[in-house]
Amino acid sequence: MRRSTLKNNFNLNRYLSRYLAGEQSLRARRDISSKRFLTARSGVSDYDFESTELIEQSNKYFEAYNYITSFERLTKDILAEVNIQVSSNKGRGKGYRKTKGWIGVSLKKAKYVAPEPEEIDTLMDDLLNIVNSNDMEPMKKAHYAHTKLVLIHPFYDGNGRTARLVFDYLANKDNLETLNPYLYRLCVNEKEYFDFTTNFLTPKFKGFSNKEYADINTWTQDMYAKFRDIIKEAEKLMSQKLFLRNISEGACRLIGELWNNPIIHFDSFLKLNNWSNAQLKNGLDELTDIQVLEKRYFRENNGGEGDKLIFVCSPVLALFSQLENEMLKDFKNEA
Repeated sequence: MRRSTLKNNFNLNRYLSRYLAGEQSLRARRDISSKRFLTARSGVSDYDFESTELIEQSNKYFEAYNYITSFERLTKDILAEVNIQVSSNKGRGKGYRKTKGWIGVSLKKAKYVAPEPEEIDTLMDDLLNIVNSNDMEPMKKAHYAHTKLVLIHPFYDGNGRTARLVFDYLANKDNLETLNPYLYRLCVNEKEYFDFTTNFLTPKFKGFSNKEYADINTWTQDMYAKFRDIIKEAEKLMSQKLFLRNISEGACRLIGELWNNPIIHFDSFLKLNNWSNAQLKNGLDELTDIQVLEKRYFRENNGGEGDKLIFVCSPVLALFSQLENEMLKDFKNEA
């Protein structure tokens, strides 16, 4: 199984991008449900500004993921481009920072102060040499690269997102069956995640044998396996609905879209996708007739144009909710 796209067209990396994308992914992870997020992404909602902001960040992260994973080797210039794609502050331009860097609300209250700007080139060259070599076991290399980039903090903004994308790059390249370690911070224990990161700098860190690494690595691999099982069950449900059905090429194409966008609003879908009016109407009618899709009506809480017709693929919508519930069930600390 390729990590990025499962055989049923469900893209795990696109799904996870909303949790890895940035500031809103932390604050809104529980306030914005999968159903609300997907409804907003369908384009039917005109007033859900929080979801729209999260969708924009998620899209940027996923675009950067597609960009970084297109390369066989990483370079300074590639990382700078990745960083600018996900950075929320582009005013200072592309490249390494020329001022002090830290983790925290201010330098005075910093949890961690990063190396001086003049050290960054050497530190990043050393890190890229490790990333592009085969000298370290793949799983450990992915965790090492992610953590070291956070600690070097080479850019003005977006260092965490860039580090997460480097982990995802290595996980994809080496077909690692694991999730991003940042999800452990988001869903389980922020303190343990931060202890693992800062212990890279202290005598406490004894290679990859410490408890924090074991906890993070076990959780991310176990969660990946659970995700795989949940996705397989959703695939079975869809297969049962399609069993012995002779469906058109257009309906098959639409099913491929539903695996990542299980809520469709007709006009918005036409604007964003290369479909004709007739193609989409015929596909929606066909899948509604065989109960792959259900017609529902959406009404904005803040008014708007009244009820709007949407088409919902319940098995895939349930898949998104099941993944979310499984991932967040161990949530303990406010991140």
